[in-house]
This record gives sequence, structure tokens and C-alpha cells, in this order.
Amino acid sequence: MRLGAGVDLDQLPPTIRTSDENADITESSSFFVSSIKAHEQSLAPWSDSTAPTRQQCVEALSTQGTTEWGESGKEEVETGAIFCLRTSEGRIAAMKMKDDSYHNMRATVKVWDPADSL
Repeated sequence: MRLGAGVDLDQLPPTIRTSDENADITESSSFFVSSIKAHEQSLAPWSDSTAPTRQQCVEALSTQGTTEWGESGKEEVETGAIFCLRTSEGRIAAMKMKDDSYHNMRATVKVWDPADSL
């Protein structure tokens, strides 16, 4: 899916938004620096090359949760990068970047059902 102005991952199927209102993840590129944003510490990088489990994402969010990745220039949003997310309704998700192009970011996302709660 294309990130663009935002994606609401709580909808089935996920809904592309025209603004960041009700969006769980947004592309926030400026000055040719690609970054992604989430709400309230709901984004965490995943450093392993294999996809995380739901539990691993919960742990990553609790220890590394942030609101934005890429804007500071210290880190980058790259094709192949994996992130854990927490949606506005509390679902846990894993996202793998498929294209990190400026203003054309694309990713695949797995959202765990809330029934999979711990």
C-alpha cells in the first residue's frame, strides 16, 4: 500500500486517507528527506531481517517506541526496513518498506487481530 498522507490500519481493508486525521501511519517527507510518522510513540524500528511476531512488536514498542523515523537524519527509511506499529485502536502491526522513494513510499503491512491480544 502507498503511505502518502496516511493509512488507517484499523479499517478492513486499510483505508488510504487524504490527511493525517485518523491515520495510523503517514509519509512525512520534506526537503528530500523521507520519514514516516505515527501517533504517540506508536512506531518502533525492527532490526532483524525476519519479520517480528506480535509479541516482539509489543516489546519493541514498549522499549523503542517513537513518533517519527527518518526526519532527524540520524536514521533512514529504506526499502526493506521493518517497523512495528500500534494503531489508534490498539492493534499491533508490522510494516515492511517496499519503496522508500520521496513522496511515493510503499509498504506491506500485517495487522494482528485484536483477539490475538496478550
